[in-house]
Amino acid sequence: MTRLLFKLRALFQRAQLDADLRAELEHHQTMQGRRIGLGSSLYWQEEIRSQWTFISIEALLADLKTAARRLRRDRAFTAIAVLTVVLGVGATTAIFTLINGIALRPLPVPAPAQLVRFVLTHLPPTERHWVDGRPVPARERSSVSFPFYQVLTRHDSIFSGFFATAGTGDIHAEYNGIPRQVNFGVVTGSLFEVLGIQPQAGRFFNSSDDIEGGRAGTTWPAVISDRLWTSMFQRSPGAIGATITVDRAPFVIAAVCPPEFKGISPGIDRDLWIPLSSTESVFPLYKWRRQPGVGALRVFARLKPGVTPQQAARFIQGISATVLRETDDPGHNPEASRYWRAMQLETRSGQNGFTPLNSYLEPLTILIAAVAGVLLIAATNLTSLFLARAAARSHELAIRVSLGAPAHRLRRELLLESALIALAGVVAGYAFGQWLSRALQALGSSPTTAVNLDTSFDLHTFAFLAVTLLAVTFIAGLAPAWRAGAATAARLKNKSGSLRLRAALIILQTGLSLALIAGAGIMTASLRSLLAEDTGYDHEQSVFLWPDLFNAGISRERMPRAYQSIAARLRALPEIAGAGWTDLIPLAGGLRSTTIEIPGRDMPLAQRHVFLMNVGDGYLSGAGVALRAGADIEPQSANRPTFIVISESAALHFYGSIHNAIGSRLKLNNAFVQISGVASDAKYHNVREAHPLVIYAPYWLSQTRPGFSLALRYRGSRQTAIAAATRVFQEEAGRLPFLEVRTIQSSLSAAVSRERLLTWLLSSFALLALIISATGLAGLLSFMVEQRRRDFGIRLALGASVRHIRGLILKHSLLLTSAGLGFGALLSYLLRRSLDAYVFAITTADPRVWLGGGVLLLLAAVLAAVSPAWRAGRIDPAPMLRSQ
Repeated sequence: MTRLLFKLRALFQRAQLDADLRAELEHHQTMQGRRIGLGSSLYWQEEIRSQWTFISIEALLADLKTAARRLRRDRAFTAIAVLTVVLGVGATTAIFTLINGIALRPLPVPAPAQLVRFVLTHLPPTERHWVDGRPVPARERSSVSFPFYQVLTRHDSIFSGFFATAGTGDIHAEYNGIPRQVNFGVVTGSLFEVLGIQPQAGRFFNSSDDIEGGRAGTTWPAVISDRLWTSMFQRSPGAIGATITVDRAPFVIAAVCPPEFKGISPGIDRDLWIPLSSTESVFPLYKWRRQPGVGALRVFARLKPGVTPQQAARFIQGISATVLRETDDPGHNPEASRYWRAMQLETRSGQNGFTPLNSYLEPLTILIAAVAGVLLIAATNLTSLFLARAAARSHELAIRVSLGAPAHRLRRELLLESALIALAGVVAGYAFGQWLSRALQALGSSPTTAVNLDTSFDLHTFAFLAVTLLAVTFIAGLAPAWRAGAATAARLKNKSGSLRLRAALIILQTGLSLALIAGAGIMTASLRSLLAEDTGYDHEQSVFLWPDLFNAGISRERMPRAYQSIAARLRALPEIAGAGWTDLIPLAGGLRSTTIEIPGRDMPLAQRHVFLMNVGDGYLSGAGVALRAGADIEPQSANRPTFIVISESAALHFYGSIHNAIGSRLKLNNAFVQISGVASDAKYHNVREAHPLVIYAPYWLSQTRPGFSLALRYRGSRQTAIAAATRVFQEEAGRLPFLEVRTIQSSLSAAVSRERLLTWLLSSFALLALIISATGLAGLLSFMVEQRRRDFGIRLALGASVRHIRGLILKHSLLLTSAGLGFGALLSYLLRRSLDAYVFAITTADPRVWLGGGVLLLLAAVLAAVSPAWRAGRIDPAPMLRSQ
């Protein structure tokens, strides 16, 4: 142990130990009365040093210093190499940190691995996810009803606690008369105690606070975030116990969350949490607590100490049938009941929470593959740089081999150089990637929801960067290091092998670049088609307005009359061509679907699935949707049958023709209604929908509530129409309401945000890959010109024209690029299905995209050959003849 400690000390105090050794040797010389020869003194010094140092570590440190000196001396090479790595690593790191923030980083709570969440699988055929406007069979459902949650919490033998979260989003909050929109969360009172977090001020509400009707004589408690505490209360201790109003319902602030806790939805920061039971005070028309068919809760649980996730999964599988039987809706028909009981309750890991940003995981996975391609291109280009540098040092390396330098020492030196380049590039690339990830989050944010993922350094990021560092080091340095350790000097001087290897790397780069360029081209064409698609609405003269009439002063009881009055007053104005209310803004992400029954028609359940919009009279005119036949929805009146309007596709699907549909009856939500009109098809949930089956039902069929939007079609300017509507809102409510303005174009733009982000990033990465590949090709051609100077000089001396010599360079460039195009076409064919979910009105095999990508790469090859070809044509043949 003493010897090991002495050796470790020698690594850091080498100069002192060398001085002590020399002094001791001089002392021995004096004591012996004779001088020891210089050679003998050096011999003894080396012998003694070998006893108290790590020879291999010292040699490694010496090689490391040598590599650093060489790179510092070759500043131009070092700068280009590091920049190449930074671009590849930065792009890769940015995408990885986003994936890490969404799906890998655990919640900032104690023991997050002990959290599980519950899902339903084996769903009925009517259960579909609407992915980009297309019905996709759902694999699992993550939301359940409150009665389901109550039944599940009774099976707590292996769980220490349950909690659930419900609807979240922006809501109106006021303090001291100052209104603002805050992002809120509805949670069960057990949330904070199950998560195990502690407040930085006050006391969290708990299960005893979350009871129906609330505690007698008390106001509902609320918890605020550190951010809201700072912005609304300037971090005053007086915030605890202060009263705020949330949609005109009073809440007392009970606690402030710690700064690191921002909710269980990574990337979406919550400002306010209210108990689940309080929602009927805020939204009294929602009576969902006793409705087993209303699935609005995401349920989590914490395992008891010692219980594994695998044991929990087996336990839940065993009680699944019992829970489903106890929660079956009494209103289910036999078919629906059979489907319900056939489902399976399962568990998933809950340590990462649950976020709507999960929808971005698939495009981010595609992007991580794309940036990995960019990183590979950068690494192979770096390999070419190191091969060229090794070729330039071939004379030096050949002399060292001839003098007996060990092959492993030469290889280690070059690998250390590539490691230093990779280390500098990874460190700078991480900083660049952090900046890029913040920019991408800003691009992915909307006016109402800011994306704020935690992308700070953690163990996952460290592992990713470490793997990237090793990959870049070995991809870039292994081939040059292996050649440098060749057994003979003659083999080192033979540079044709290096040229062939660099040519192979150029083919690889070109193939990867073609795949990226083609992917970017496909996404660009698809995005243009999406934005140009006819939605069925009046894009030019229609607008959707969402006024917060409730918080401006209109009570819930007066809301139905206010809707009617506002719409009628607006339609009477000369600048307004149509106005009507709707509970959903088309293409804005909202979705409401149901199944209908047609008397005398026995249709499978899956074929009776329709989209539903609750609208007022005048909505179709306000949105610019044409009425194909029949009459529009009439104003609300008593003692008459309820009429609805259906879309043209729904009329054809259910009745075979538009005219057969008029006057027909169907059963909607257990009540019979009559079809009064057929409207032209208009997109509902997503622009990708081909023929949406839509029912426009009067909103008075359901309970009228705050939060409806007004479709307004105007004459003249939009500003004039909005100003007129604002005056009417203010006169009806008593004060100016908060107003949000949406257009179909803005909803369409938001609906294709994933496609836009994917297109923008793929195009950026494709451009980056193109630049790196072109510079790599230019470097290879320049190297080839230098290697064949004598050959070109003799050809020119024998009468070859300059044009012929330059043509040889251009021909070589085009041949390499053509080979790369062939490899890229094969690679793209294997990956062609990765973009299928995002392609619209174009196929991944569209020849225009591939032809355009090939032409672009061939043009880049021509440009890359210009400078080398120009230098080859200026070679002076006289020195070549004299050397012969």
